[in-house]
This record gives sequence, structure tokens and C-alpha cells, in this order.
Amino acid sequence: MSVHVAIPWLLTLTVNLFAQVPATAPTSTPATAKPVAEADRKSAERAPAPHEFVTFGNKILQRSHSIAKVEVKSLFEMGQGVAIARCTVESVLKGDRAAKELVVLCAPGDLAVSTRYVVFVEVFGKGGRFRLVNRFASSERDFDDKVKVLEHYLEILDLKDVGEQLDALRDRLLLNVSSERVFVKWNAVEELRAFAKAHAQRFAAPHRARLVAVFRAEASATFREELKKVLSDLGVPLNEERRG
Repeated sequence: MSVHVAIPWLLTLTVNLFAQVPATAPTSTPATAKPVAEADRKSAERAPAPHEFVTFGNKILQRSHSIAKVEVKSLFEMGQGVAIARCTVESVLKGDRAAKELVVLCAPGDLAVSTRYVVFVEVFGKGGRFRLVNRFASSERDFDDKVKVLEHYLEILDLKDVGEQLDALRDRLLLNVSSERVFVKWNAVEELRAFAKAHAQRFAAPHRARLVAVFRAEASATFREELKKVLSDLGVPLNEERRG
């Protein structure tokens, strides 16, 4: 997976970054898949490209009624670009913690039988069905790192005070941007690009100094360029010479 193209999910902040969605999901349907109405078929959009989180999971984390680790047990194609996947739940990251199964409406090719994923789903119609919002597979190189970052973000969303959320997110990103894990650091710098533009006032002198130190210690010229953009957005002048 190319580092630089692995971060394309959610590039636009909304006015209310922390608008909440329901935290529980309905129970799953019985064993036999229900017919899908014509209107449902036309609304079954192909899930976006399955990868990372940007702008703190805006539109994805909050849009998703349930986020879970699952294994796809069966897949039934309905025609006209619609498939129904029956998934066994291994663990729930967001939503109904007691859920044992998810019935997910998706496009053919979005999910594969006998494959494990983290799926992001929203309630779709009636009868306990869901529609796929996004997913990433356990076979992906950075799967464990993606899950860990996702868990951290969901913990931050659980904070009740918006100011606490913002400070916690800033601190998490400042920690992650110096990580030795490829996905973790690249996700963090992309998150910082969005966060710094929207919340520059949250970065006091020690926070800015910490970013400068990361910039000077970073060996990758490509990554340094991304850090430079963040620092520029924060109004921090740089001596271009790398130190350390």
C-alpha cells in the first residue's frame, strides 16, 4: 500500500465536527435475506475506497451507527449492483455490544466471503439491515495499526465536553505523528493538516515546539514536507536545515 495514497477518506471538515449519531444498532434480521425494494436498490451506493481516517473520522465515524470486526459468512447478490452480506460479529467497536450478526447491504465486490473486516455501517431501511459505509480487511498490511488508531479516536468521541475532545485529539495527534509505525504517523500528519487549520488556537507554544522538534528529527523528506505544511498553517517559521 502506498503511504501517500493511503489516506483519502474524509478530506472536508464540517462546521460541527462532533455532532453525535446514535450509539446503538438494531438487532439483525432472520436467516433468510429479505427482498430489497427498487428504491433500496438505487440507494445502495458502492462504499468509498476502503482505507484510512482523515479529519478525525468526520462523516465516517459519526455517520456509522455500528463499527465492528466481522467475518463475512455468506453473500447473496440481488442484481442491479446490490449484494447482501451476512457477517458474524467478532467484536463491536461502536454500537450494540451484544450484536452477534450484521446483515449488510453493499455493492458486489465490496465484501468477500470468509474474509475478516472492520466494517463501518449505517442503519438502512427497516428490518435490522445496515448499509456499508466503509471497510478495511484484516489482510491489509497496517490492519492492527488502523484498529488501534480507530479505537483511540472512538475513545475521544466518548468524551462529553467538546473542549476536552479537541485537546485530547491534539495530544493524540502530536503523539502519533512521531510514531515509528508508518500508518500511524501518516494518518496523524493528515489529521493534523485539517485540525491545525480549524483549531490553531489549541496549539500553545509547547505544542508548536514539539512539532518543530519532530520536523527536525524526521529523516523522510516527503514526510517533512507534510509537517512543514502543518507548521505553516500554525504560523510557525522554520529554519529549513534538518537537525538531529
